[in-house]
Amino acid sequence: MLIVPAILKPTRFRKIHRYVLLLAVLTTVYVLWPVQQIERLSDNLSVKQKNDYIDSILNPDSEALYNPDSGPLKAEFNPDADSLDFPTVINRANLNKALNKMNMKPLEDGQQEIMAEKISVLSDVVTKRDFTPLESLDAFVGNLDTDKATDYYSDLTCDAIAYKPASKERIIEYTEPIPLEDDMVEIRRWLLNSHYAEVLKAVHPADDEGMLVSDMSHWYKKSGSSVWLPDEQLHLVASTVLYAPHGKAEPLASFIRLQLFDTEWKEVKGRRVRYSELSESEVDDVLREYSRSKEDRHLDRISFRFPSILSIPIDVKPGKGTLGPESPRVLYKDGEYHSEPVIIFNMLSGDKTNMFSVFPFRPPQGPNLLHPVVKFKNFGSNTLKTLKSDKNWIPFFDGLKIGDSKTSKGSMYFAYTLYPLVIFKCSLDTGKCSKVQDNMGFSKHAGESLANLRGGTSFAPVPRQIIQTLNDGDYQKRLQMWVGFPKFLIKAGRCGDIQRPTLTLLIKEDGVFRLELMTGPLEFGLAPARECSPSGEPSIISAHGISFWDVAATGVQESDGTIPYYNDYMGLIVGESDAKIELVVLKNVLNYAMGVYSHGKYMFGEYDLEGGVAPRTEKVCECVLASSMTYAFSLEDKSSRVLDKSIEN
Repeated sequence: MLIVPAILKPTRFRKIHRYVLLLAVLTTVYVLWPVQQIERLSDNLSVKQKNDYIDSILNPDSEALYNPDSGPLKAEFNPDADSLDFPTVINRANLNKALNKMNMKPLEDGQQEIMAEKISVLSDVVTKRDFTPLESLDAFVGNLDTDKATDYYSDLTCDAIAYKPASKERIIEYTEPIPLEDDMVEIRRWLLNSHYAEVLKAVHPADDEGMLVSDMSHWYKKSGSSVWLPDEQLHLVASTVLYAPHGKAEPLASFIRLQLFDTEWKEVKGRRVRYSELSESEVDDVLREYSRSKEDRHLDRISFRFPSILSIPIDVKPGKGTLGPESPRVLYKDGEYHSEPVIIFNMLSGDKTNMFSVFPFRPPQGPNLLHPVVKFKNFGSNTLKTLKSDKNWIPFFDGLKIGDSKTSKGSMYFAYTLYPLVIFKCSLDTGKCSKVQDNMGFSKHAGESLANLRGGTSFAPVPRQIIQTLNDGDYQKRLQMWVGFPKFLIKAGRCGDIQRPTLTLLIKEDGVFRLELMTGPLEFGLAPARECSPSGEPSIISAHGISFWDVAATGVQESDGTIPYYNDYMGLIVGESDAKIELVVLKNVLNYAMGVYSHGKYMFGEYDLEGGVAPRTEKVCECVLASSMTYAFSLEDKSSRVLDKSIEN
């Protein structure tokens, strides 16, 4: 009988222990129950937010970035591996849900979930700024209507072809510049920790300890270009970063910097843009890796993270020039099959500088994730041997047909030179270029002047709707127009080299190109316009890119009822002294350009197209170059007066 209590005592103890444990569990649940926690955190949370929070605790997988399907699958035996192979099932809806969480474009066509409404490229930062009119601006046109007996080149003076707007609504206005800032310290740090460190070591092998590379005074930024990305609803800005230990004029290495800005021109950092032409399996593989490791580097295989340096192949053999890409100009290819940005730049290749293209939103390749580039190649033109312009080509797209397809990126035009006007058409797949037009025989004095025309911005197309207002017939298919800002390079007197933009209207009619309008040097009120260095330092104002051009009809026409007025705003990326990169907003660029048709014709007859257009273009170029020389001498006079006054004091 003494055995029974000995057995019962441990049993009673276990029951008490269970009660204590149960009480502890209930207390813990009461304290840590999600709804209680939610109410403690906030009394303002919605029912949906509370339910989502509870669901995230009870079902932690629902909060994961990517949840691939993991249901029962039929496996196949792999005799080589002596194991079962389970097929990978990809749910596109889950892929797109994960991409949307990261603000990346879904795989299927359609609008992003995160962008419910399209936003305007115009913001108050653009439209509500103070605008200053360009009251006094020389300009010359090649479209005056003359009789057949008149030789446009020989018989007309520059005064005769001068253009002045007929009303104040056609006068161009500009704003104070908006600076586009960047973090040069971060740029240098990124480069030194990337594969580009080999390039820096190659250009400066004596810098064993990296002292010169780490000196921030040896790093510069210039030559910005920009374009609006309609899918991302952001501005893409491409600029040049230079490593120049011997001074900005002698850079050893150059790189392309990419940034994103919103409509108020504030930089957007940390944003990723998904690469195009990715397969489901490629995206699935990356998202699985990223979900497991949480390492951002995996996402670099399917997206570009901003801001960053564009990785491209660079020949690391030091030559006689700068290693790496220079002077990037970014355009938006609005193709029949695919729309995307493309960057045009020049780069040393072997012993020669060539023009290249790169699509920054196409998938990179290789272990270093390099973006493939295409080198443009010209053949069969004596002009190339004569002019030898290996860089500063002006890119632009055909406004009617780019010719892209599922298997081709299409083609684009280049203005190889403006004086003489030489146009090439180049494949974006192979880089092979063919000559479209060569006015070399009409430009007798090209290259002889102290002033020349070079590079600048790309040409932006005048909207088709605008061209249609000029004529409703078949002419609209025969006529195309572009606006751009090439630059003058003036070597005159003691001021040193002077660079200034010129507004230019390029026309294509029945396959024949001509320069319809060119202005004298533009200043936009920037500081270098008031500077002239007696020591020979260059005075530089350059236009690098047209970021946007927003045009809206006003419903108002000129008094004669022929040429309408428009509300047009243009964003122009400019550089001062090869240092600052800024945005200047322009008004009435289209009104100014269309005003030339109040004075002359927009369509030429067969006679003019066959032989009369080229002399007109030559006349416009010679008059505007003469105007640029007069401008340079006026800067010299201002400088002389300032110097004389300082000596007297």
